[in-house]
Amino acid sequence: MCLESLHEYAKSKYLDPSVPVYDLNLTKVAVDGGYEKQRFVSPLLKYLPSGDVSEEVPASTIVTTASHGFVKYLISRMLHRDNPFGEFYSSRPEFFLIVTARTYFHLCCGINDADPSHNKLTEEEMRIKNKLVPMNAQLSKVYNVIFQVYFDFCLVDVLPRKSYFPWKPHKRYAWNNAERLSNTRGVDKLYEENHNRLMLMYVRPKRPKDLEMIGNPAYFEYFLTRILQRKTRRIVGVFEEWSSGWGLLIVEAGFTIFDEVRDLDLEDLLQLFHLLKNIPNFEQSNFVAEANMAFKANHETEDIDELLVDKFRINLWRKISKGADSNENISKKV
Repeated sequence: MCLESLHEYAKSKYLDPSVPVYDLNLTKVAVDGGYEKQRFVSPLLKYLPSGDVSEEVPASTIVTTASHGFVKYLISRMLHRDNPFGEFYSSRPEFFLIVTARTYFHLCCGINDADPSHNKLTEEEMRIKNKLVPMNAQLSKVYNVIFQVYFDFCLVDVLPRKSYFPWKPHKRYAWNNAERLSNTRGVDKLYEENHNRLMLMYVRPKRPKDLEMIGNPAYFEYFLTRILQRKTRRIVGVFEEWSSGWGLLIVEAGFTIFDEVRDLDLEDLLQLFHLLKNIPNFEQSNFVAEANMAFKANHETEDIDELLVDKFRINLWRKISKGADSNENISKKV
């Protein structure tokens, strides 16, 4: 990443010269992963030690600045954890991510006081603290909600932005930079107020036992995509679009015909998804057909037979064991 001069300076001043420096661009990893989709073999695999998806002590710790795109990449890889080419297939690393305030509030799905936890929190304490943040409809995007479900996280510290290389200046997204006519504090104003601060987040994937209620991740992703598409829709109407009579089941579960998507919190969304999965003949419904089609369109590049996948996997681990570049000409050799 053209930082050789900084690396040499660090090793001459304070860094142990024996510490290896790897040429690894995480932003490029996210871009390549979005292009290659499920077939992408992350170069991170070359450096991540083997572990276990339920390990208590993390096999590795990753500290990095992270764009919102890279965080979304991690969310996607965690959502489809059963992919053998993914970073979370056989490990549960911990991350310390330095992100912008905008990314932080998005991942929280709401606005909080950004109060750091300087003492180590347990997983349960992190979940309790995060539940106290009211969901903001504008920030409750699909991947932000998935992040809430699949990861434990907390704010560790707030860092001055001026301590880092210059980041791009704040850009207001109001039409023609016009001032708001009301006194309502919008999220764009919040981003502007916190533009000179960076958030240091502790992030760790949840164990499989904590996610058993999700089941098929393709169904969960599609459910969130559809239900969060327009926040002013009524919940009953959304379910009726999938099948006639499903709206009645929502009312019987305690929701009303007037409840809108923007009224839901995280627990409500999980409850609705659980109800959906347990509807009789769910696997034969239009929802499942649509979800499978969406997964194929968004995450698969082409049909691959099992023999090709096996060859691909064998070649991957051979390259990793030899210390070679995991992505170099891997497709040509299979």
